[in-house]
Amino acid sequence: MIKCLGVGEEETVRFYACKTIENITAQSISAGCNFATLEVATLLLNIYHTTKNEVLKTSAAVSISHICKLNTTLFPTIFESLTCKQFSLALLEGPSRI
Repeated sequence: MIKCLGVGEEETVRFYACKTIENITAQSISAGCNFATLEVATLLLNIYHTTKNEVLKTSAAVSISHICKLNTTLFPTIFESLTCKQFSLALLEGPSRI
């Protein structure tokens, strides 16, 4: 699943991998912790920063949020990747899911 988030994969594959991780991390603490790693967070941040597909971007943002709840030690690393302006705009102007 993690490999499917990579840059070389088709966007549809990346979307379904991201959506699966989003659902797992939302529903199961034990299974979700397997995805609450720096590697997954980095891949999701890359998707968030580079995709023009808003649905994929939203799924990546929600997945990152779930991962932060499961592994709070990742929060500083994730927050360093987002500027205060990006974070504020995501909350103010982004989809309601964010």
